[in-house]
Amino acid sequence: MSSKFIYFFGALGGLLFGYDTGIISGALHFLGQGLHVEENSLEEGFVTASLLIGAALGAIIAGKLADIIGRKKTLLLASFIFCIGAAFSGLAPDVSIIVAARIILGFGVGAASALVPMYLSELSPAAKRGSLAFLNQLMIVLGILLSYVVNYVFVEAFSDEFNASSGWRIVLSAAVVPALLMLVGTLFLPESPRYLVRVGDTAEAKRVLSNLRPASAIDREVEEINAALSTRKGNFKELFSKFARPAIIIGATLAFLQQFMGVNTVIYYAPKILQTVALDEQGQRLVTIGIGLVNVVATIVAITIIDRVNRRTIFTAGAVCMAIGLSVLAFVEGTDLEHTNQPLAAVITSFMLMFYIISFGITWGGAMWIVLGEIFPLHVRGIGVGLASMVNWVSNFLVTLLFPAALGLLDDDPFLIYIAMTLVCLAGVVFVRTCMFETKGKTLEDIETDLQMRAMKLKEGK
Repeated sequence: MSSKFIYFFGALGGLLFGYDTGIISGALHFLGQGLHVEENSLEEGFVTASLLIGAALGAIIAGKLADIIGRKKTLLLASFIFCIGAAFSGLAPDVSIIVAARIILGFGVGAASALVPMYLSELSPAAKRGSLAFLNQLMIVLGILLSYVVNYVFVEAFSDEFNASSGWRIVLSAAVVPALLMLVGTLFLPESPRYLVRVGDTAEAKRVLSNLRPASAIDREVEEINAALSTRKGNFKELFSKFARPAIIIGATLAFLQQFMGVNTVIYYAPKILQTVALDEQGQRLVTIGIGLVNVVATIVAITIIDRVNRRTIFTAGAVCMAIGLSVLAFVEGTDLEHTNQPLAAVITSFMLMFYIISFGITWGGAMWIVLGEIFPLHVRGIGVGLASMVNWVSNFLVTLLFPAALGLLDDDPFLIYIAMTLVCLAGVVFVRTCMFETKGKTLEDIETDLQMRAMKLKEGK
């Protein structure tokens, strides 16, 4: 089995992650006509955010399952759940069933968010771990772009009558196709060699590594895994021990900050943001597709630099650039430019949204997931990545649920929202520079050794 096949299907869950989170931005238009979902309401926010409830549960449960039954079997379970959730989303007779179906679908999305970065990190060589793990983010943004294109095609190509009655069913259930592809592909994926060593199947671990490493490096890598491996069983108590505590603090905080910097208000609600500068519906949809395209380009750029630049530098630069973009958006709203000069406001807003997305895509978009996959000790890696991913999804849920209602309360003026997100970006800079340690270029076992040394220093009172 080729390494390209392994990395492609290992990352494919990201495509479903992106499609299922992005598709709702256009489906809401259809639902508003067909099922009378009110705009800028908690009901609209809950339809969007229901997927995230399942995602939070899926992340933590899948993380624990991955430590018990293995990475591959848990990925298979996530693939099956993707198929069921996508099918039921398209068949739902009313809003309550859509919410229930999207919670199920969200379980698969959350499981993929925890499993894919961890799986790719455990299979990748240290020197290329960043770029290979970033394949997950590339798949996510390709899924988001695909959802934007599908939304545009259905709105432009079919009559409003069709959209109101059936358009949303098609765009939501279309995720069944890549879900089935992921299910079949995952059947042929190998188990993670680090999980295999952990459960005592060293021979199979070496066989898997023979497809991914030079023959001369296999024995040494297995020895390093064994040397770092604890015989303890991973659980929550050990996750919060002095040994692993720095990893969970860093992982959970990065996960929280990534969402409250506001990226999903752009991904889910880009058309609404563009309404504030009086851009017409077709213009909103085209700019939204443009945002999806620059997100893909930014991610491709990130893949080429992620293993050349320190992780801390990437996070710092990204947070500063996002703060600049959000500050300019706040300026447009605060100076009432959308009323005094609508064309200029529309151009600046569209450009700054894309600048923000480029900044996020090159930095926090994928780098956060890479760090989650590499920072935790092996014996608690599944549960650690799962818990940090759950924090990310709960934060995503809160932002997604509250944004439309907050926009309504502020009379569609997002000035204060942009200011708040700018402050979060600046808080991210402070956290990264003061609390995060570097992981670039280190093996997973080296990172674990660093954690052990930190724990020993704490114990000694240094």
